[in-house]
Amino acid sequence: MELKAEEEEVGGLQPVSIQAFASSSTLHGLAHIFSYERLSLKRALWALCFLGSLAVLLCVCTERVQYYFHYHHVTKLDEVAASQLTFPAVTLCNLNEFRFSQVSKNDLYHAGELLALLNNRYEIPDTQMADEKQLEILQDKANFRSFKPKPFNMREFYDRAGHDIRDMLLSCHFRGEVCSAEDFKVGQISFPSSTFFLLPANSLVTNRKPLKKMPIRIFCSVSFSSGEVASGPLGDAWGPQQQKQQQQHSWSNSESEEEEEEKKKMLRKEPNEGDSPVDLVAFANSCTLHGASHVFVAGAPGPRQALWAVAFVLALGAFLCQVGDRIAYYLSYPHVTRLDEVASTELTFPAVTLCNTNAVRLSQLSYPDLLYLAPMLGLDESDDPGVPLAPPGPEAFSGEPFNLHRFYNRSCHRLEDMLLYCSYSGGPCGPHNFSVVFTRYGKCYTFNSGRDGRPRLKTMKGGTGNGLEIMLDIQQDEYLPVWGETDETSFEAGIKVQIHSQDEPPFIDQLGFGVAPGFQTFVACQEQRLIYLPPPWGTCKAVTMDSDFFDSYSITACRIDCETRYLVENCNCRMVHMPGDAPYCTPEQYKECADPALDFLVEKDQEYCVCEMPCNLTRYGKELSMVKIPSKASAKYLAKKFNKSEQYIGENILVLDIFFEVLNYETIEQKKAYEIAGLLGDIGGQMGLFIGASILTVLELFDYAYENPCESLRGHPAGMTYAANILPHHPARGTFEDFTC
Repeated sequence: MELKAEEEEVGGLQPVSIQAFASSSTLHGLAHIFSYERLSLKRALWALCFLGSLAVLLCVCTERVQYYFHYHHVTKLDEVAASQLTFPAVTLCNLNEFRFSQVSKNDLYHAGELLALLNNRYEIPDTQMADEKQLEILQDKANFRSFKPKPFNMREFYDRAGHDIRDMLLSCHFRGEVCSAEDFKVGQISFPSSTFFLLPANSLVTNRKPLKKMPIRIFCSVSFSSGEVASGPLGDAWGPQQQKQQQQHSWSNSESEEEEEEKKKMLRKEPNEGDSPVDLVAFANSCTLHGASHVFVAGAPGPRQALWAVAFVLALGAFLCQVGDRIAYYLSYPHVTRLDEVASTELTFPAVTLCNTNAVRLSQLSYPDLLYLAPMLGLDESDDPGVPLAPPGPEAFSGEPFNLHRFYNRSCHRLEDMLLYCSYSGGPCGPHNFSVVFTRYGKCYTFNSGRDGRPRLKTMKGGTGNGLEIMLDIQQDEYLPVWGETDETSFEAGIKVQIHSQDEPPFIDQLGFGVAPGFQTFVACQEQRLIYLPPPWGTCKAVTMDSDFFDSYSITACRIDCETRYLVENCNCRMVHMPGDAPYCTPEQYKECADPALDFLVEKDQEYCVCEMPCNLTRYGKELSMVKIPSKASAKYLAKKFNKSEQYIGENILVLDIFFEVLNYETIEQKKAYEIAGLLGDIGGQMGLFIGASILTVLELFDYAYENPCESLRGHPAGMTYAANILPHHPARGTFEDFTC
């Protein structure tokens, strides 16, 4: 009892040292830094490794916390097969809102100005443009002499005067069965502008009973040099007298022989000169690698150790397989594609490039021009053109060589002649809002190009009426006859249109879509912003474009730049639409060299032009729909308005309406599917799951592999009988005595 009281007194006087805490802590690497050995390079290296691992951990944790507070979301895109689907609702409207035959005199009195049939003085405007039969009927209805108006209801007027589905529906089938007008419903259409549970703190408190004091048996090995008083905390606390009493009390205690044997086993043996300087069993007991202490034990190995060894090897093998799989996956540099839609208050309207499919106006073609262009037009010089030609212009007598660029600029369709009507976001626009650009179709025009100091137009709303609406006359009577087939021959009538970003040049002959006369074409656009990854995760081009012609990189700019260099190298000239200062190709060079060279470049020499995908790209998705124009009701009006025949209106007039479907944009972004932080996390997780190790555990193994041969070379003192991480190091000076308490 006295010894117990002395132990409690000493325990109260001596706090737990940092070395004792480090030796018992589960934090890997701490015991190697705060050991009882003197400060050495080894401890300093362990400290650096520990601090480096801690810094990496903090960096990864900080990055993960920041990523969390960005509140990312993903959009899941999947296709699911279904046995049945609900058929969508289909809404259809006649573009003509009211039937003329159903408009009464009372309707005309109240809504005549709204219908543009009467002016504010109840008079019929522009009577000369109306059909004679309809004008007669309208004049009779617009005679309001002695007319007493009745109450008018706009909803009732729409319901009564609108087209009836029973009159329009000629045939209807759904899933092979006959449907009728009763299967349709009249509706109104409106167009809009465009758990964590917290528990109370006291609920987590458990009623704990006071622990009973349990007897604790402590075995310790203390080495003192005989004849000297030990120094250190224990030596100071226990004076010589206390040490002597302690020794006598320990040896006088009556214990059984089994307990004596147990204590002797716990005492460390004195090493011999031939022993290994670092015992493998001792290293396994102090190593943080799970299972090693059960495999490497003192004494002869038994079945238990063999089973532990098999389990350890299997776990190690599984760990290495998983690590190999994760590393192989990382080195494949996978990526995922993230799809998202972002709402916006405004969007930059795209550039719109349009070209007439006919490059040269017939009225501008003289006989010298025809002889010069004969190779491009497929006309032999001996053939009769069969059409009247214009008189030669001043250029024919100037003595200057014929220039194809100058010819196209003079003879192509003029926008001032083609553009009949232009409106952007409800406001008027005109030819001054377009810029001239040359393409394979000759002289073309770009709306909202953003060049020459012009600001890029923006739109604040989506839907029709909030974009670009133009009416064009394609002037088919100015089209050249087809004398033969060449690469420049066009069989189409209409215009080619390309919707593109202001940062890329038009490539309308390959990327444009056609718009035919006699139709109003609606083009609903959606802006798409694409972000690609550079190698090795993707194939995009992350560097700026090395070109003398274009400032920003795009696939279109790359192809035009490459084709230009290819023609200059092989034909010593360039086409009209190509940039640079090389001379323009003549019609003979077009036929003999330029066109065949481009065909060869596309078909055979694909390695010459390798245009990689840019890392940031803006493109526009399009949905096209068309209606016939003009209607029978408007053909005569348009013919009189533009002083043309009804046949001419049907063959030459088109309307193009380009707008944003909704005021948002779509982002399609490639993201790294597996980064280095994920790789380290997976390896760390597999390492902890299978072998209970960490990066510092691996350093322990390397430390043991290094220290073992080094200690053998340096020699080992014979007096070290303690574990280095238990008690402080005391140099051996004589005979050692072992005390057991």
